[in-house]
Amino acid sequence: MNPILLTTIIALTLFAGSDLRAQSTDEKRPPQQAELLRTINAQILGPDGFPRGTRQLSKGVIFDVESETFDDVIGKMNGQKIRVPKQAVTLTEKAEDLKPTVAGFKPGQLIIQSGRYSLEGNQPRNVKTRLQKYLPAGGMLTEPLIFIVSDDLSTAAGNQKTLIISNQSSAIVTTQGPNQPTQQVMVTQTQTSAVPTAPNVLVVDYTFNGRKGRKVGVEGQTMTLP
Repeated sequence: MNPILLTTIIALTLFAGSDLRAQSTDEKRPPQQAELLRTINAQILGPDGFPRGTRQLSKGVIFDVESETFDDVIGKMNGQKIRVPKQAVTLTEKAEDLKPTVAGFKPGQLIIQSGRYSLEGNQPRNVKTRLQKYLPAGGMLTEPLIFIVSDDLSTAAGNQKTLIISNQSSAIVTTQGPNQPTQQVMVTQTQTSAVPTAPNVLVVDYTFNGRKGRKVGVEGQTMTLP
């Protein structure tokens, strides 16, 4: 056999073998999930793999990975195929599918975008950080998040609940000392009173499984997310 032809056949065989080993390694790799490191506009891909538009995804969103390229990660969220830059995510082994702990609830990831707690017309208090403490790790819910809207969210907002009003009253007082004529003196007194104002209001903007939502709750009432 021609030495050049033999060398070519051996090289092709080795290449094919290495390619098969690479494919086998990929097949054995456990399913992965991606978590966004920052808020980005992800590309929406059609069935043909071509872009069909964009969709804003928030920092912290987690989605299943279908495949990777050198620069991008391709995954799926709520039935839509998406593509994001690989540098914008961190890849980990996919966690087990969440099972609902309440009948009829579809588990998913809740991300608090913003939380504002205040009296109407007053400076809103940012309570996003305190709201995030109500969430389980990663914001992964197996049942609705239910909590009481209260001043635990903001001490400053709680202090705005009463309005201090000053009232003045005057009276004529008659005085008479030893060996002194009778005198009439005008005496003014100032009193303060605390008048309750309207209850505080909580406004929460969030995403659940990538879908945006907003809830408004009044102090003393129960709020349910999503």
